[in-house]
Amino acid sequence: MLIKFDMADWHADPLTQTQANQLLEQITSEHRQAVLSNQNLFYINLAEVVVRFSTKGGLTHELELLLKTEKDAKHYALLSLVYGQLLMSRKISGALSQLQTGLQLTSPYLTNAGYFRILKRHTVLSYLPLHKQPFPPATLAQLVNEARVIRKFNPQKIHGHPKIIHSDTLG
Repeated sequence: MLIKFDMADWHADPLTQTQANQLLEQITSEHRQAVLSNQNLFYINLAEVVVRFSTKGGLTHELELLLKTEKDAKHYALLSLVYGQLLMSRKISGALSQLQTGLQLTSPYLTNAGYFRILKRHTVLSYLPLHKQPFPPATLAQLVNEARVIRKFNPQKIHGHPKIIHSDTLG
């Protein structure tokens, strides 16, 4: 299987239509092979959710279904984290609390380095204002840059709830 998800990575950068089409072709091919060999479809389904969110810009039926039906704790943890990332990529209200839930659920499966990488990323992203209406999709680099500018001019204002401040681990 070519589709891989590292829990500590960011999986919500927007895709061009060409990239999305190429990935959907790969997903279709891998789905067919996985079904024929009786393999688990979770990562293939998650990849499809990420691509469809990127192209449709909203919560897809596939994502809702995965959130309601996934029984494997590790898969559900990754799904929760990726869902938060997708919401954050469009600065949608609830993104930060979903990221926090995802971090809590994934923490048993992360290396120390992976945990602190995510924690640092979420702390920076907590400076972004979130909205009911989705914004155009942004890359992680764009989101981090915007959050750092906001933090520089207003270091005490954190927009997300709950606050992600870990002075014991981030100083």
